[in-house]
Amino acid sequence: MTAPAGNDSAGNLVPATAPGDLPAGEAAAPASPLAPPPSAPPAAVDGRELLLAAARLYFDGRYRETLSELAAARWPGRAPARACVLEAASALALYRQAGAADARYLERARAALAACPLLSARDRPDPRLFSPAFTHLFDEALAARGAPAPARRETP
Repeated sequence: MTAPAGNDSAGNLVPATAPGDLPAGEAAAPASPLAPPPSAPPAAVDGRELLLAAARLYFDGRYRETLSELAAARWPGRAPARACVLEAASALALYRQAGAADARYLERARAALAACPLLSARDRPDPRLFSPAFTHLFDEALAARGAPAPARRETP
């Protein structure tokens, strides 16, 4: 059986290999559930369309696909705050779905919020659309920066 072709860390196409093509003693690394498939092409749509597509995936409960879509995006600068919010919310949802068994998802959620310098209280997720656990994580991320506490929206 031949492994599918993919891209190396520099984005270069790597040819398909058969199991016997690996050096002795090396096994193929299992695919990470956090990373997009190696053959995923960079997104070639504008940022607004990409965010809408990622939001649709998120709200459809397709959290791994949301992470893949956002990871494949090529932003002209830093990722927009809303992309960071969707990435963090998706990672936290996967963490909770796994029964808190895979801390990598929680770490990814925190890292997505911490790495977004544009994130502010005005980007606070609507509690009618996002879980209380995520809005709490978001508030913690802002507090860690010393940002003023966001105004809480009341839900009907």
